[in-house]
Amino acid sequence: MKYAAAQHELAVKKLSAIPSINGSFNTMCSFQPLNKIIAEHGVKNGGNVMGLDYWMKNGNGILFLAQVGVHSAEEETMAYPIMKEWTDAVDAYAKELGVGWGWKYLNYAGREQDPLASVGPAALEKLRAASAKYDPLGIFQTLRVSGFKIPNTTC
Repeated sequence: MKYAAAQHELAVKKLSAIPSINGSFNTMCSFQPLNKIIAEHGVKNGGNVMGLDYWMKNGNGILFLAQVGVHSAEEETMAYPIMKEWTDAVDAYAKELGVGWGWKYLNYAGREQDPLASVGPAALEKLRAASAKYDPLGIFQTLRVSGFKIPNTTC
């Protein structure tokens, strides 16, 4: 968490160095505890489609969120590489320490991330079954241009 916070400070400095963004952005570096009990309750109630039980078999975790707020699409285009560099650095450091799960929370995932590929095989099959049952024509998987799509291959 200290490393992520230090990387946040670097990202803020880099964002501040962009004249059109300086002073007109805000960032957030947030950590949320993920207690194993959450996954256990999910399993008792039929499973967790976000894959928490898959990742939390060995214990608790921490959810990291990096966020930037800007005023235009142009500013977003300039800020995006800085934010990606920040999150990639944190992911690499967590992996180096052996504490990175590789799990991406769907609600916090960035456009380049693939959160559904990280939910684990059982949750992915559950998502596929729900999609087949409630969206048999595949409207949300084929006609929608936005959002994350359920992959056809196993995690």
